[in-house]
Amino acid sequence: MPPFPDSDYSIYVWLIVAFVVSVVNFFFPRFAWWCAEGWKFKNVKPSRLWLFLNRLGSALAAIGVLVIAFVIYKSEQAKEPPKAPPPKAETKRHR
Repeated sequence: MPPFPDSDYSIYVWLIVAFVVSVVNFFFPRFAWWCAEGWKFKNVKPSRLWLFLNRLGSALAAIGVLVIAFVIYKSEQAKEPPKAPPPKAETKRHR
């Protein structure tokens, strides 16, 4: 059974996609540059500043996604009603 049966899981899917994209951009900034700008030109390379800023932005985005996911998870967990303790078994004493 899912932890939150009434919640909408699509936000988690989008957060996972955003996290994966930011991690790929962090580890492969030249691929990110090619997807954004490189395909428009011939025989050009990204500047070191662009690569650094892309890595910095990707790291901040990944951290932001993790923080947002944690906040959403905790807020949904707070909505869940508290679990009642299990009833005590009544024992019959024989004399």
